[in-house]
Amino acid sequence: MATNHDNLDVTRWTDDQLSQLDQQDRWEPDADRAFAKFQLASRRDRHRWRQWALAGMFVAAASAGVMAFPPTHQFAQRCFTVCVDQSSKLCAYLLGRGPGASGEADAVLEESARIPAPDFSLPDRSGRMISLADYRGQVVLLNFWATWCSPCKREMPWLIDFQNQFRDRGFSVLGVSLDEDGWTAVGRYLDEHAINYPVVLVTEEVVKRYGGVGAVPMTFVIDREGRIAATHVGLLDQDEVEAEIATVLGRK
Repeated sequence: MATNHDNLDVTRWTDDQLSQLDQQDRWEPDADRAFAKFQLASRRDRHRWRQWALAGMFVAAASAGVMAFPPTHQFAQRCFTVCVDQSSKLCAYLLGRGPGASGEADAVLEESARIPAPDFSLPDRSGRMISLADYRGQVVLLNFWATWCSPCKREMPWLIDFQNQFRDRGFSVLGVSLDEDGWTAVGRYLDEHAINYPVVLVTEEVVKRYGGVGAVPMTFVIDREGRIAATHVGLLDQDEVEAEIATVLGRK
């Protein structure tokens, strides 16, 4: 049987609970706690780009693994170009160089930081050997591409325009095709699209010299001394590359 002492304890406990409920009418925000949560959220935002970078590394590693199998090599390479196309847009956005950017040639390296572009000699459609060294004294836009690469085909009209716009100032685009079908595919494409700059067929040795060319398009802006002034992986930004070419040529 409950005693008066027990009843008193229950009454006190009930009064305490009701008292706490009454205090909620006088609730005030915990500013210190809220500010701490805000700081944590800010730190997460600042490091969000690292998460995207890790995701990109994972995609690259997975693609490399798939491409190790010859039957799936070409299919995987085509898929990888799509990934590079989208990733390059994301990186441009994160770096503040997406649509609406200034168009200045921010990617052009200082002369002291430029390294020589690996030389090569490759055949054009007529069988004539073209060497990168032949262009010493000119600015070259070296573009690795393929006829099956959608971003490559999307940017090719811009390369034609660059050739027309800058060739009188000592500039040339030089296309290097990675097509496995060789001139059977490349020659037909050149005719259909009236390509106005030299195009050659790549070899495995040249691929190795340029770091494997794991994805296309891959583009290098090479200065008059044969040094790499800017590098682009994925679809080009037309205005950005135009500004880079003008900078490396020297504005007039």
